[in-house]
Amino acid sequence: MSRRFRRQTDAPGPLVGRGWLQPHWLERQADPESPAYTVGGVDPSNTTGRNWTVLGALSTRGRGAVDPKGLVVTGGRFAIDWWVKGPQGWQFPSRTVAVRQSSLEHTPVVETRMRVGGGDVIHRSYAISGGDGHAVIEIENASSEPVAVGIALRPYDLTGPGRIDSIGYVFDHKALTVDGTPALFLPREPGSILGSNMARGDLAELVGGEA
Repeated sequence: MSRRFRRQTDAPGPLVGRGWLQPHWLERQADPESPAYTVGGVDPSNTTGRNWTVLGALSTRGRGAVDPKGLVVTGGRFAIDWWVKGPQGWQFPSRTVAVRQSSLEHTPVVETRMRVGGGDVIHRSYAISGGDGHAVIEIENASSEPVAVGIALRPYDLTGPGRIDSIGYVFDHKALTVDGTPALFLPREPGSILGSNMARGDLAELVGGEA
């Protein structure tokens, strides 16, 4: 059994200046206070932040990549972001200063830590071999406060705008699909599934208003 819960018929680029949450590189390019600011701040191409980390071995097909804020891409025209709701409300890594990244004990696991409350919430990403290969995302709450975690499928990647026409959920496999293709397998049923489109506005703004 599956459910399609979001459809967007148009596919604009990142909406600079309209309050939409952007990938880290575009947040910086659109910010006049940032050293990465580009004149006008409206170019949707990544010209200043091309410093992501490849996930997996060079011989592995279907390798993914992760940016300095934990945004993961796996080859499609979309990215997988992570949002955390802590004591002060929702935090978005691309807009949070207290985010740092390193490899986990010199392994091919990329660890991204975001300060939430009095501790860290840790995002780990890595690739596993076999077949076309898969990227794995783990999120651990290492803070002393309870948190909620949101996994978001976003219509851009590490270099520029992407496209999402539809997102669905396959209950039998606990899988999110993008345009009919499996995009993310969850370890258990999510507490809730939310979606939005151009008319309703960015989902990040909608959930942020609930904080």
